[in-house]
Amino acid sequence: MLMPVHIDDEQLGKAILGGLNSSRTLNEREEDEYYLKDLLRIMKESSYNKLYANSQCCSISLTGNVVRLTPYKYMGRGQGIEEQEQLTIEMSADDYTAVANKARQVLLG
Repeated sequence: MLMPVHIDDEQLGKAILGGLNSSRTLNEREEDEYYLKDLLRIMKESSYNKLYANSQCCSISLTGNVVRLTPYKYMGRGQGIEEQEQLTIEMSADDYTAVANKARQVLLG
């Protein structure tokens, strides 16, 4: 999900939980096709190295009523990104503004 930088917590939280409630898990091939065809074009980047070197990313998942936010760190050219499991946050999905606030914290460090 790509969101504007200046979105407020209420809008961001609603978008995150709305997206999670209507999403499904992609298999690796579907995920690769999405990224190969769309993400680089949308982000106006020429390569994954440039994309990840110039941005922050995290995984947000919903299991039952638990939201899990896991940041990823760019490891360098040709090494891709690595999950930062020790920084994972789990919380209730009941308060979408709190979810948005924690997502910002995860992404901004």
